[in-house]
Amino acid sequence: MSNAAIIKSQMNFIAEARRVLAYLQDPVWAASEAKPDEDHVTDYASTIAKTREHFPKLPKNTEMQMVLGDGDVVFALTGNSPDAAERARAIVGFLRSMPYLLDDLEQRIKSELESI
Repeated sequence: MSNAAIIKSQMNFIAEARRVLAYLQDPVWAASEAKPDEDHVTDYASTIAKTREHFPKLPKNTEMQMVLGDGDVVFALTGNSPDAAERARAIVGFLRSMPYLLDDLEQRIKSELESI
């Protein structure tokens, strides 16, 4: 792959990353209190009800969007709202690209240190 093709690919990645960031505005990490699975399911039913209140035109049948890991372990549920799929894709994209971004950052730092 030529340098121009590599640069174009990197610029496309940056543009796509900026686009999907709009679906993840003001994220916070949160955790519930410790409780049995049945209570978590009840709480999530309430969350789904709130989504339906916020999106009154949501169809009766929706897909539940999520990020899965090895063995179908749920890393994150992004829900069934209209933008939930984009949020799940964004999370997956960022997680998959992180090793390359860290490698690039590490190489840049090492190169900078060598020039000092």
